[in-house]
Amino acid sequence: LAAMATKDPKAAAAHFQDEENFLLQSPQSGAGIAGAVAKEWAKRDPAAAIAWAQSLGPGLKGGAMAAIVGNLSVEDPAKAAQTASGLDLGDGDDRTRIYGQIGQAWAARDPAAAFEWIGGLPAGAQRDEATRRAVDTYAASDPQAAARLVDQMAGEEGHGRLVGAVVGPWARRDPVAAATWVSAQTEGSGRQEAVRNLMGTWTNTNPAAASTWLAAQPAGSSKDEGIVALSNTVLVSDPEGAATWAATINDPGKRGFQLKGMLDTWLRKDEAAARRWIEATGSLADDERARFLPPK
Repeated sequence: LAAMATKDPKAAAAHFQDEENFLLQSPQSGAGIAGAVAKEWAKRDPAAAIAWAQSLGPGLKGGAMAAIVGNLSVEDPAKAAQTASGLDLGDGDDRTRIYGQIGQAWAARDPAAAFEWIGGLPAGAQRDEATRRAVDTYAASDPQAAARLVDQMAGEEGHGRLVGAVVGPWARRDPVAAATWVSAQTEGSGRQEAVRNLMGTWTNTNPAAASTWLAAQPAGSSKDEGIVALSNTVLVSDPEGAATWAATINDPGKRGFQLKGMLDTWLRKDEAAARRWIEATGSLADDERARFLPPK
């Protein structure tokens, strides 16, 4: 059908809606194929493609409209936003997904215009998704500018998720600057995600610098997330270092879970070395030592 749509999208649409078409019985595959047909049709006749998409049932309509608006977003995001605002999609997941597409595409072309549009949206899921996708895109090209924008959103719903989104791309370019920004963030889910992303990236390029920064952070949930990321990253190359870091996790439940994972892996790789560490380290209590040591 997708191939047919490139030549005769109207015929492909008619075939797609045939009552005997088994694709209609599978919402997931049906939505994808409806999108492929609608996308090709919209290249020739956007109005007709939209009218057809609007006639489809739940699920299929969303897939078709997402394809039409997604394609238009790349070419003309302002027009895509105008088109989306007039669509009969309700306020559910379909509209949220489409607004996210627009935010992402618009931020890639003109971040200032994208965030001006987002600022005019009513509070809710659509605005949150458009913001998230736009910030993700903006951070990939200019993480420092994206960070300044996120700082201006402090206190708003979803701010924490945006903090975490900025750090990944920034840490790949300048982990020290990213770490400085993360240090200024208040404790919360966003800072936790940011520290986790920072450590996951920085430890791969400069584990010594990453470890030094993490060691200086105050105890708490964010540091624990950083330790999890760091220990996971160095486990293969330095299992003793991974286990030593895991033993410093503040949260008892998370510490026990991480230590078990680290030590089980190390014991499978080099049981003798792992046993020596478990028996000799001062980082474990006696009951933990007994629990983690396998029988000989």
